[in-house]
Amino acid sequence: MKLRIEFSERASCYAALHSADTAELFKSNSRHFCRALRLQRGEKDDKEDIFVGWVGDHSLNPGCLELSKPFAECLGLEEGQLVDVVAHSAPVASTVMVQPMLDLRMSL
Repeated sequence: MKLRIEFSERASCYAALHSADTAELFKSNSRHFCRALRLQRGEKDDKEDIFVGWVGDHSLNPGCLELSKPFAECLGLEEGQLVDVVAHSAPVASTVMVQPMLDLRMSL
C-alpha cells in the first residue's frame, strides 16, 4: 500500500498509522507489541528497503505514515514522499541479553 510520509512532533522512533491503514496492513491478529514495516522507495528496478516499527501509535490522517522529523531524516525520508508500505514478518526473539560495555579508558 502506498502511504505519504508525514512528520510529527512526537519524539519517537516508531511509526504512527491511521486505523484504516492498520486494518489493511495487518490482516491477522498478532500479539507482538511491535510490528515491523518494510518501506520501499524508488522505482521498480531501484527499490531501497527501510524498516521501521509500529507499536500502536495512531495517525489522524488516513494514507499517511507519521514519523518524527529527526528519525525520518536519519532514514533519508522526506515529508510528502510516497513509499510502498508492507507488513513484514520478522522473527521474534525468545530471549534478549543486555550487557554493559566496558570503558577501555578505565582499564589503562
